Amino acid sequence: MLFTTIYVSILPIVIAATLSTIVVKLRVFNAWRAPIDGGKNAWDGKRIFGDNKTWLGVAGLVIFGALCMVLWGYACAHSQFLSDNNWFYRTSANTFGFNVAVGALLGLAYAVAELPNSFMKRRQGISAGKTVNGARGIPNMVIDHTDSILGCALVMLVLCPLSVGEFISLVLVGAITHIFVNIILVLAKVKKNI
Repeated sequence: MLFTTIYVSILPIVIAATLSTIVVKLRVFNAWRAPIDGGKNAWDGKRIFGDNKTWLGVAGLVIFGALCMVLWGYACAHSQFLSDNNWFYRTSANTFGFNVAVGALLGLAYAVAELPNSFMKRRQGISAGKTVNGARGIPNMVIDHTDSILGCALVMLVLCPLSVGEFISLVLVGAITHIFVNIILVLAKVKKNI
């Protein structure tokens, strides 16, 4: 039941993140492709976040987050099962305005939560979009697949009455889902690395 509730609650942001990744890789909306850090370096001479963290990615996550949440809210309004298993509707009404705000907030949280990891990877000399092989790469892989869901989970913790166990389960299931979605995107040649 918890597994079902997690997926019913996070499905919009999973789809939004996937759609945003596809849009970014399609090489469209080039004016928004500018890196968030403006191409600037930090005090150590290394890029702040790198070329892969763009305004297009942030905009895609916010817009697709809002759109997916609205559509999912509509589906939940027509399914008692979905509505009963969506953490967001435990204490809040399933309204258009609520869904737009929550979807946009989740998209923004997803994008912002990835920035500290990108910043730290640049300090370690790991190029944007690259991975590290071997034992040294394991912590980076774990963080790469946990940071964004952790950002979303913190938003959910504020908006939904989650227990400690629910919060931890949400982060674990979200991270594993992130890995599987990335594997699919690599197989589809949308992404180069998991």
